[in-house]
Amino acid sequence: MQILIISSFFIDPTKGGVQRVSSLLFEALMRKGINVYFLVLDGEQWLLKRESVKDSTSSLTLRILERTYFMPERDSFPRNENIEFSAELIQKLGITHCINQTDLFSGVVDWKPAVELKLGRPIFMASVHHNCVGCLAQNYRELRFGGRVNIDRVNGKLGWTKDEILFRMMDRNWVWWILSVLVKRK
Repeated sequence: MQILIISSFFIDPTKGGVQRVSSLLFEALMRKGINVYFLVLDGEQWLLKRESVKDSTSSLTLRILERTYFMPERDSFPRNENIEFSAELIQKLGITHCINQTDLFSGVVDWKPAVELKLGRPIFMASVHHNCVGCLAQNYRELRFGGRVNIDRVNGKLGWTKDEILFRMMDRNWVWWILSVLVKRK
């Protein structure tokens, strides 16, 4: 079995959250004899430092770095260059499964079918969501508008700021219901 972990950024095991979980997953799967590789959208700083980090970083970081591939076009996953590159990489490495460690809005949803079309075969992908989807839908008002609108009120910018107008337009029950359905579907 060959697994490709897809990430928006380089998996640095010295960092927390998704990066730490991904590095632990990498170690556990490798111990079981499963080959694990990484595909990163934005890894420019690591790509430039690849040679210089060999002396100063942990051996786990170096092992991950040796198995990491960086997308040629770092603005977005579903770009043609990235689709071509990904399909060739998946074919070359014999990838059978992918683990999506990117955020909900990264473009992997559009990237996967394009790569499958290029390969002529389906790719099994498990997408990992590291936050509560329901929490995002329930707290969207506060996350998107509440903080900014409250800051504007404190600073005396009452009334017709762009965020205040957006908040008033969006603050309708039917809008929140549609957003929650879309988030749950995604």
